[in-house]
Amino acid sequence: MHFTIWTEKRPGKGEDAVPTLLVNDDYTQGVLVVYDGLGGAGSKLYTYQDNQGKTVAHTGAYLASRLAKQITEHFFATISTGEEVEKDFIAGLKTDLLKGFADKVDQIDQNPSKLRSKLIKRLPTTLAGLYYTSDTHQQLKVTSFWAGDSRCYALTANGLCQLSNDDLNGTPDALENLLMDATISNCIHADGKYSINQSTVLVKEPVILITATDGCFGFVKSPAHFEYLLLQALMNSQYDAEAWKECLEEAMGAIAGDDLSMSVLALGRKTLEDWKVYFYERFKYVQARFVRPVEEAEASMQFLQKQEGFLPVETEKLYKQKRLLLEQLWQAYKENYYG
Repeated sequence: MHFTIWTEKRPGKGEDAVPTLLVNDDYTQGVLVVYDGLGGAGSKLYTYQDNQGKTVAHTGAYLASRLAKQITEHFFATISTGEEVEKDFIAGLKTDLLKGFADKVDQIDQNPSKLRSKLIKRLPTTLAGLYYTSDTHQQLKVTSFWAGDSRCYALTANGLCQLSNDDLNGTPDALENLLMDATISNCIHADGKYSINQSTVLVKEPVILITATDGCFGFVKSPAHFEYLLLQALMNSQYDAEAWKECLEEAMGAIAGDDLSMSVLALGRKTLEDWKVYFYERFKYVQARFVRPVEEAEASMQFLQKQEGFLPVETEKLYKQKRLLLEQLWQAYKENYYG
């Protein structure tokens, strides 16, 4: 069971590329990748001729995410399988990205700026991917590879586990990152000074592999709320994977202030009902342990704020209490979250 989600806040101008999800016929090998062009660093507008000879204009962020997708998909479509792939593919992928981005910027950047800034980059984008192989014992070897703050996840009955590490200045954890505006410390771009990080783990089926850009997880109240959103959409869906996709897209779209892109691959169960049964106890646990306490605190805050004699100055105190609650719950949740 698998699907991708891709929505644009501004149709035709979205900075996320359509996600990658490639698997072989028997699901023993595959790759999931997302790409998020960086609008601030890549806000420069490029005017150029497209393949049909038409003059078009797009930002560097728009072009970068789509170029990264094109290069990555071509790379995985042409490499051979086996141990050498798993050992060497990061270096090979970076070589292809370096060449592809250099060629593209030479083609479209007719008037390159002589000014150099850490805040401005040519064709900047994040990239976050999962490459997996499986054996006959329902065990996956999963390699995460990333540059930027898009993420790789594995979801099992033990909970959601972040397999990548956010490339952010100040190295905030997943909760801190929701409460602050940290800048990206590493990303794919045409100037070539970046790294593609990687990490490999062994995972038992059943498991759901997920790659996602920050529009998917960056507007929830806590990392536990993101897991809850994933599971609640599953529990509310009927019939098939398309129904789960629609519920999940609607749930994320209701709170997101950004483009959304996500790849989802579920391995180890056959039907949607099988997955709902498998995750039911985890869903109820996350709801009771991490979500409901926050809902109750927010309801109490709203009640107090409506009372006669409530002083606006007390609002800050209530928000500090909520922040403390979120941090306490996070300390318990992150034991499994970071594996």
